[in-house]
Amino acid sequence: MASELAQPTSRLFLGLGIPPATTSELLELEQEIAGARWQTAEQLHLTLHFLGNQPESLVGPLIAALQGLKFAAFDLQVNGAGCFVNQRSPSILWAGVSACEGLWVLHRQTADCLGRLGLPSESRPWRPHVTLARLPRRAKAPQGFIEAHARMHLPAFNVREFCLYQSHATPAGSRYQVLQQFAATAPD
Repeated sequence: MASELAQPTSRLFLGLGIPPATTSELLELEQEIAGARWQTAEQLHLTLHFLGNQPESLVGPLIAALQGLKFAAFDLQVNGAGCFVNQRSPSILWAGVSACEGLWVLHRQTADCLGRLGLPSESRPWRPHVTLARLPRRAKAPQGFIEAHARMHLPAFNVREFCLYQSHATPAGSRYQVLQQFAATAPD
């Protein structure tokens, strides 16, 4: 009976797609790191907000609310590399992005919009990044990789839109589907 009443859900997030030229450069960083699961070209993105599993009935109102946002296009540069640590063990190998007012403004605007829909904000501070690889539990931080790419600076690209994505779990890893694109309302 309870399963009949359960509402279907979708795993959602807001993010920025990475253009092909930058994607190619990021894919060239792949190295042999024991147990690392490297992201594919289709998986590379920058998450603005992870929404988790949400009722599918929320997708329409969410799209309508986000379509009302006005933001200017901005330039973004991928630079540096690092590792997020989860319970004293590295879990995510990432490429960072340069500090950019346009990115922070878009993050705040989307957070405000989500709040108006009653969606809670994430508890940990936002650290904009592009996930390069997922590391196995109890892995050692790939210091050689991090040191080799600490000063990496890829050419900047222009961000003219953000997207609402749905994440689908597959045996080969997550597959991301763009549900809606939201275009900038002004050039940079």
